[in-house]
Amino acid sequence: MEASTTIRILHLSDTHQLLDSATALTYPPADILIHTGDFSDNGLIQEYTTFNHLLGTLAHKYPLRIIIIGNHDTFYYRSDYPTMKAMLPNATHVLIDEGVTLKGVYFYGKSWYWGHRWDYSLRGGAPDVPFDGIPPCDVLLTHGPGYGVLDEADGQEGYWSGSEGLRKRIEEVKPRLHLFGHIHEMRGVHDGGGVVSVNSAM
Repeated sequence: MEASTTIRILHLSDTHQLLDSATALTYPPADILIHTGDFSDNGLIQEYTTFNHLLGTLAHKYPLRIIIIGNHDTFYYRSDYPTMKAMLPNATHVLIDEGVTLKGVYFYGKSWYWGHRWDYSLRGGAPDVPFDGIPPCDVLLTHGPGYGVLDEADGQEGYWSGSEGLRKRIEEVKPRLHLFGHIHEMRGVHDGGGVVSVNSAM
């Protein structure tokens, strides 16, 4: 990314069908709208349709609209990512293990993997999401956090629920900005290790 590049980003996550166009239109202007997953509750077609309509109403205000898929968004279609992607034509980019360069900045999106655990020891035996494929990037988009960064589940101190695999990969590729959600009670900003991490779960 060029040193002189300035981009305004509106980051949303985990809106769970609660965001309407009237509310969204009151949000500040930005060059890029990014939603890091869980726009739905159950991943149903009606919920995709509603969210896609919302993206359409925001197109004039946010000309670039990047979406990644969260765990709730996979409940119905599971690992059928092409179908999920096709249901969001009003997003300019739906990133599923892929990147895009916009305004000189490289964004990489890692969507949720159905059948894998993100963090959790709660899903005994389920494999961790594979993060080795994340390349060096300026802005990394994931649904959940890396281990130990804005990831205390249920607000319980010491109960870290982020992914160790993701944390390791972030330390290797060092994006300037990491945007995510998933852990609602840990919404906030963390600046450490050369990476600014932002949890915008609503």
